[in-house]
Amino acid sequence: GKDGYVGERWSSEDVYNDTKLIRSFKRIETRSKTDGIKFNLTIKYLREIFPKDMICPVLKIRMEWGEKNRRISPSLDRFIPELGYVKGNVRWISNISNTIKSDRNFEIIKKIYLDLKKIRKQNEKN
Repeated sequence: GKDGYVGERWSSEDVYNDTKLIRSFKRIETRSKTDGIKFNLTIKYLREIFPKDMICPVLKIRMEWGEKNRRISPSLDRFIPELGYVKGNVRWISNISNTIKSDRNFEIIKKIYLDLKKIRKQNEKN
């Protein structure tokens, strides 16, 4: 406020995660309506599929909601993007995993992998 006082609210990790999950749900629901993407998810469903251990199923790293390091923040992934945000077509993964996955196909990811492998081999020789 005007007096410089800033309030804080403390809560458990579960409550914090649930608040973030609900915000993500609302953002995705709004974007889906705006962009004409099929959407039939519920908050209950997103809670059910959320990794209880906060581990990204792709990179096996601990995910953390956050503004500081969005790369490890949970992100809702669509297995088949064209199907939309529908039950059975989504999972929670780290934002970095989702970013790498999006707009890429298997051949591109394979080429990047092979290039990194080649670079590693060259560096081991030096």
